[in-house]
Amino acid sequence: MNYAEDRSDRKGRGKDIFDDFVQAIEKRDHSLLGRTLRDVGWVRHAIFHFSKAVIDEDTLADYSQMVEFGGFPEIGILALLYYRTGGSFIHSTSSDNWQNDRISNSSWLQSDAPMGHCGCGFSECGKFLCHIPMKGSLEPVFDALRMYFDQLPSRKMPRAHDVLVALGKEEKLSFSDCIPEVLKFWEESYVSSNIRPVSLLTQMLLLKQAYQLVPNLAAEAIAHMKVHKSHFLNKYKSHNAYFVLIKAVVLGERIKPSRRKMMKEYHVPVWDVLWGYDGRRNIRFRWQPSSTHTVAHFRQCLENCNLECSPEKVRIKWLVTAPSGMHPLFVVGDSHVLSVAWQYVEWNDSDDIRMLVPVIVTGLKAWHCRSDTRFFTHSLLKILLKRLPCETNDILLSAGEIDCREGFGGPLVEGYACDLVKLEHVDRTVVAYVKALTQIPIEIWVLPVAPHIHRSSRNGKAAGRAARRQLMQFWNEKLMQILPDRNTRLLNYANDLHDPGYVLKKIYNADGTHMNSAFLPLLEQARQQYVARERINL
Repeated sequence: MNYAEDRSDRKGRGKDIFDDFVQAIEKRDHSLLGRTLRDVGWVRHAIFHFSKAVIDEDTLADYSQMVEFGGFPEIGILALLYYRTGGSFIHSTSSDNWQNDRISNSSWLQSDAPMGHCGCGFSECGKFLCHIPMKGSLEPVFDALRMYFDQLPSRKMPRAHDVLVALGKEEKLSFSDCIPEVLKFWEESYVSSNIRPVSLLTQMLLLKQAYQLVPNLAAEAIAHMKVHKSHFLNKYKSHNAYFVLIKAVVLGERIKPSRRKMMKEYHVPVWDVLWGYDGRRNIRFRWQPSSTHTVAHFRQCLENCNLECSPEKVRIKWLVTAPSGMHPLFVVGDSHVLSVAWQYVEWNDSDDIRMLVPVIVTGLKAWHCRSDTRFFTHSLLKILLKRLPCETNDILLSAGEIDCREGFGGPLVEGYACDLVKLEHVDRTVVAYVKALTQIPIEIWVLPVAPHIHRSSRNGKAAGRAARRQLMQFWNEKLMQILPDRNTRLLNYANDLHDPGYVLKKIYNADGTHMNSAFLPLLEQARQQYVARERINL
């Protein structure tokens, strides 16, 4: 489940990926074949082989993560909760009908994913959007979700500040005692002997997936999960990074509500937004999605993903849970979309309030947006864009920070240039990125790359971090030069985010790499500049 360790863009095209493919089929290794197909962007086929590899919690977590990479985190959530109810899975057997009729053609993996099998011989491989390995009833999971959402309107919850105070005193938090046991995935022991506990790693995965679709449950989990630094966290840095970021934006800092009123810019904890304690601009609501609508959506995902379906005709749209009278504004892209997830903004005017709904494309680089990319992030982006509701006219899109941090697309095709000071690679990548976005038939508002905060120079990494901040500045300047372009526009607020040296201002910092929502007034101002110009032109 450590995708950061496996994720290697150099494998997008190359001999070693084909060697893995050949070896996986010869050894009948579903897990290796799933990882190999994931790294060339054949997500439907990868999901099938990850599902055939499920034998325990770890392999189920691999499957759950892969279906998220395939564009359906709902299935990942259901699979993990089903496991917690004691559910069983369809296992691979020695009698499985393996074939190897295509392993002599090394160009096979450089093409688009086929509608048939990957070369393994299984008739079900690549046939479904998400192959489902659960063989029992999921009704206990649906019942638990229904009960949870039915309880939301009547539950009395504390403010984020009060939760932080209680955590600081190591007091017991009792506000989640009433929810169904199967949903308390953070607990280690249960009254019912049928409920299986899950590892911290699986908890982190379930947290990330739940935050995209059932943020109230994820917020409660953040308050209860106990994470301590260890060699485990060093191995799974990406999962821990998501946990740290989600905790930072959900609970925020210990700032008394009375003091917050005196602050010009501040981050409103997502906890307070969801539970109705955010009174900005006299807008007050409590996030209370319909249990009928939400459970029906999860059920529809399960039923439709297991039907034969063309990837060009994705029937299952994204779950829309904005409060009544408030339209969603989808924020698509890398982990930086979580900086603003579940907040709201004034979009066209003060009467047009939008809820910012996160749609995470894990690991997305700007370079991956190109149409000829062979990697799961590109496939995932395409599927998620198809899953947006038909009435969606515009989205926010975030990418580029990983390019600045890990390296830029260059002449090595799927590889990345090692010399990060060569600004021509930034130029090339930004041009390719914008060209790819202009080919997407929807109005896209591009978010600039946010600078990092200043960090201590004690570990010897200060020079590299300073260089990355310069690259981020050049990246944003290049975006300013070539946007707007047709239906793609830049929300130009980057210069207001940083202090001298292109260091992120402390007020906007969430975890050192990502911002919190305090910058949203800058985003609104950038948007209003476009609105004002359009009205003048009319």
